[in-house]
Amino acid sequence: MNTDINLGLKGEYKIVIMRNNTIFHETDWFDNLILNNGLNYLGSDVNGSPLTIARVGTGNTPVSANQTDLITQIASANVSDQEIRNLGVDNNYATLFTYQYTFNSGSITTTIREAGIGWSDTGSTLFSRVVLSEPITLTNIDMLILYYRLKVEPKITDNTGTVNIGGTNYNYTSRVAFAGSFANNEIALNPFIFSRLTNSIAYQNATLGSVANNLSSTSSGSPATSISYQTYVADTKTRASIATWMPNNAVFANGINGFTVASSSNIYRYQMVLNNPVPKTDVQILTMTFRVGWDRL
Repeated sequence: MNTDINLGLKGEYKIVIMRNNTIFHETDWFDNLILNNGLNYLGSDVNGSPLTIARVGTGNTPVSANQTDLITQIASANVSDQEIRNLGVDNNYATLFTYQYTFNSGSITTTIREAGIGWSDTGSTLFSRVVLSEPITLTNIDMLILYYRLKVEPKITDNTGTVNIGGTNYNYTSRVAFAGSFANNEIALNPFIFSRLTNSIAYQNATLGSVANNLSSTSSGSPATSISYQTYVADTKTRASIATWMPNNAVFANGINGFTVASSSNIYRYQMVLNNPVPKTDVQILTMTFRVGWDRL
């Protein structure tokens, strides 16, 4: 079953140069390209954030989505500070991740023309890359502070579709749940969290809640017996989680008509209902496939 869970991403950079403890130069926020490499990372089996390292260099080759590295790297720095906040209803409940990377005074004494953010200080590990519109020349008394902010925005309008269960077609409606806390956690960009749904609960007599709340039901739900994951295919920007209810699970007098699905720690949460209940018995196994998809905004 494809629930069309869609997430959009957009990144921006900002550069500050400190000289003698004073701001010598500061840019506005400017756009970058999230690389295919970065989008693929989010569907991988790597356990860690893709935004732990900033890298700068002297290359001025135009940015291409298929790039994975800087052209000519000269320095790197670990993240030194971060802020995470959900932007609320007026901004579609997007969460903004802002990271700071500090290059100490004297560590760079040349002109930088490119920058990137990734998960290692070398190799094909960039999440994003940018070529500076105006190169920046640093001296031995300059401290470079690079900021990167990434917006993760859920689709807050309903998704609808049809799924075949046991030879019968059911129409479904799905939407995000608890959007006010959506992705609002420092581990939300870890692929184990971002693209894996680790728990699902089946319900009877279910009714969709608003995007700020969750599905409601007249009785307790039945958690999936197990959840497995399909292998991520490069450049598809979607990953499936397969929830299974064994014969003795999710057997309701009124059948199953609703589901909640969530990532680990409930960082990402979704809800859905069917137009008619599924009449599962205690000799049947139910398998549901939920897919998370993501792309650039």
